[in-house]
Amino acid sequence: MKNHKITLTLIGLSIVGLTSETAHAGFVTFTDRTAWQNAVTTFSVVDFNNFTSDHNLGTSGSFDAGPFTLSAVGPWASDNGIEAYDPSPTNIQSVGQDRNIDGTTYFSGDTDDGTVITIDFDGSITAFGFDYTSMNGGIPFESFKVGAFEFSFPSSSGFFGIVETSLNSFNQITIQGDDGAWGADNFSYSAAPNLTAAVPEPASIAIWGIALAGGCGLRLRRKQAVSHNS
Repeated sequence: MKNHKITLTLIGLSIVGLTSETAHAGFVTFTDRTAWQNAVTTFSVVDFNNFTSDHNLGTSGSFDAGPFTLSAVGPWASDNGIEAYDPSPTNIQSVGQDRNIDGTTYFSGDTDDGTVITIDFDGSITAFGFDYTSMNGGIPFESFKVGAFEFSFPSSSGFFGIVETSLNSFNQITIQGDDGAWGADNFSYSAAPNLTAAVPEPASIAIWGIALAGGCGLRLRRKQAVSHNS
């Protein structure tokens, strides 16, 4: 009987630990692109590779990247924009292209001193993610906001994604940083309506695991009672 109790406890704990992602109100955050992609199932990617020239947000005020518009305000607004990758560049900030993600065209950002970048989507979405890197080796984003929800970044480079799990959509993201220069690429988004089922929140998984463990225990007790009576 003791062995059964131990086994059931381990089953419950294992199920609770199935997700290493973080719940944040109605959102789940991801630091692994594959996990994010598996969660949203259907998504689109803007990799900026079809842009063959630089586009400076400070000069133009905003830039239409297709499914979304990029804009920047603040003292370093003119240092933000699409950076067409070139092995011998004359780029937005007159520096080497050490912010590129994968050797292709990318978004070059500088959000020091209160500069804010806004991503306005043409329609409602329920998930967003992108690859990023910091030129200075620090945490590049001081503030990543969707409406009233604010998210923090765990590292100086990698992938960051969010999924809205309560079936509420959004269409705007704002980014503000304190590390200054950074790069971002492969902006990915989804408007799939079934994200609640696809990405259960950790608390829901925990409840499900406890329920399953309890159900298994009830079946074992019934089986033992039958064996004892016979």
